[in-house]
Amino acid sequence: MPVLISVSEAAAYYGIGRDRLYNLIKSDPDFPNVKIGSRQRVNTLMMPEYLNKVTLEGRTLWFFSFSKVSL
Repeated sequence: MPVLISVSEAAAYYGIGRDRLYNLIKSDPDFPNVKIGSRQRVNTLMMPEYLNKVTLEGRTLWFFSFSKVSL
């Protein structure tokens, strides 16, 4: 697997919705991503470490998209 993959590829590989993954990138500064030009890429070498850290910390990852909430 390449070191850097697109958000769509990462979403499919890790079983996370693409929009949810974008929200996670925006909301969690520890998420292993890099912006190249206008595109986000996910670092596949750092992703297992990130998931282990989140698990050990007992964190729950919440994803919110306020644009889709009806008020």
